[in-house]
Amino acid sequence: MLLIIQTLVQCILSPVAGRLADRIYPGRIATFGMAICTAGLICATSVNEATSIPFIIMIFILMGIGYGLFSSPNITVIMNSMPVNAYGQASSLAATMRTLGMLTSMTISSVLIVHHMGHQSVGTETAWLFVQSMQSAMMLFAVMGFVGVMFSMGRVLPSS
Repeated sequence: MLLIIQTLVQCILSPVAGRLADRIYPGRIATFGMAICTAGLICATSVNEATSIPFIIMIFILMGIGYGLFSSPNITVIMNSMPVNAYGQASSLAATMRTLGMLTSMTISSVLIVHHMGHQSVGTETAWLFVQSMQSAMMLFAVMGFVGVMFSMGRVLPSS
């Protein structure tokens, strides 16, 4: 039930972010959203077996806000940079990159689980190893998010 929180927040916020992107340069909104996601990932690095449910809910809300602010405006920037006759290609390339990103993050998570746990099953006695692998994954994803924010800021900051 907790996992749906992020999705619900994103679903509620995405149309608002899309309308906001019609009035403010969407690259700024997308960059801000990516920064919020990165902040959520940084918070997620501290999750362990003693973490409170309200803190986990706060992380999911933060991530939902970040994704909600990032997704629609980022697609707007992509589509606005393309000629009309390339919309189909741009849209399919964006969807492919999104899927590739999900595949890559799942692969990284799996590799880190095997690195920390070997081929042991997740159970009471190995839970701390699983938590350690997830903390490592969240830290790596936070670093990747930070790099992404820096790149995204390149489209926001005026060039000299």
